[in-house]
Amino acid sequence: MQMILVFIAIAICITENVSVDFRTPDGQILLPERIPSTPVLFMEFKAFSRKFRLMLNDSSHCINGITMKKSLCDFSISSQSQDDCYGSLSFCGEISGKFILGQYIYNIRSTMASHIHISQVEYPVSNPNKINELISTVSTAKVTSDTQKRLPIFLINDFERVQEVGPSINQDTMQMFNISKKILEKNKWKRYNINLKLNGILNVVHSPLNVRQTNVPWAQTISEDHTEGLEQFDNIRMLKTFSDMFRSIDNKEDMMGKLMDQAGLIVLLQPSGSIVSGLTFSNGFGSSDRRFSIVRISGTDSYFHQGKVLAHEIAHSIGANHELGTKCLMKPEDSPVDNDEDAFLSNKAIDAMEHFLYKNKIRTDTINTCGNGLIDDDKECDSGLYAGSLCCTNRCRLRSGELCSN
Repeated sequence: MQMILVFIAIAICITENVSVDFRTPDGQILLPERIPSTPVLFMEFKAFSRKFRLMLNDSSHCINGITMKKSLCDFSISSQSQDDCYGSLSFCGEISGKFILGQYIYNIRSTMASHIHISQVEYPVSNPNKINELISTVSTAKVTSDTQKRLPIFLINDFERVQEVGPSINQDTMQMFNISKKILEKNKWKRYNINLKLNGILNVVHSPLNVRQTNVPWAQTISEDHTEGLEQFDNIRMLKTFSDMFRSIDNKEDMMGKLMDQAGLIVLLQPSGSIVSGLTFSNGFGSSDRRFSIVRISGTDSYFHQGKVLAHEIAHSIGANHELGTKCLMKPEDSPVDNDEDAFLSNKAIDAMEHFLYKNKIRTDTINTCGNGLIDDDKECDSGLYAGSLCCTNRCRLRSGELCSN
């Protein structure tokens, strides 16, 4: 009789409730309400008979003097003294996150003010960061064929929309973009294969980019009969201001600044409340001073309607004009009622857009978007965080180990 011995490895989990301090790089204590708006800070606590000092980096970028974030409340975890430390922490509602340090994985969640519940489980890994040294970033010089037109779009959520939607702002924005992408790409193009590419999403976190004209004291005296004209003037003024603000990108060394600079169209997304849903420089795609659009959307509208409005404005930037008396995408006025039949481009609009793309020789290079927090075909993962996350390196590759095998 043959005996088979089976050895079962049991991972022992131990937990503690401990007090925690959050400090600025120069050692000052941070109040809880200031933590989400601080780009770099340190988390200090004592647990399991050792001291922890974790470095937290958010996803903020300063472009042309404006602070914007990829993620509203996520921070990467690293250590200045140990290379084998990585993970992420979220401040959405409560503090929660995971990180690996040495041979242990730690799970953190807040319990009360200045206290956290932390668990420790042994997690033996030979060299979890080795992948960072071996894998290079995605190629930045890939060129598509002459018939493939990759049209890079960059989206900015203004402060008021960020406040309205909250932590799910990126998922909300992606839903809208994906619908606009589908609407435009599904048309029967004659000369080109159109492919909309989202270069990035940034969220304004401190104050609105512009003060609306209706907030100026003299504007409050305008009668209701002139409201539509005032709204139109307001939108035109804001589009010009938006263009002036980002005509030249001052921080092209910043990864998101570079992706914004290389976008053919930069769109500012704002809450609705305006008669005008969108305003775009006609034929402005790829132009340094006219590649701008403002789209105002209501949170009560369906994603399909929001995507139609965005697709309509993108089409304007590529040469399509309004078409009176039609039921196509480029009709001047639209209704929030879902209707798939009017989400197509007419032959006239397609001809105008393809003529614009041919005449203006739009660049078709693909660029490295690693770090923008968006996953596409060129990346295994993308946390959008400075030091990566528990399962994703800052080079957009999955970390080795069973923990992230799925």
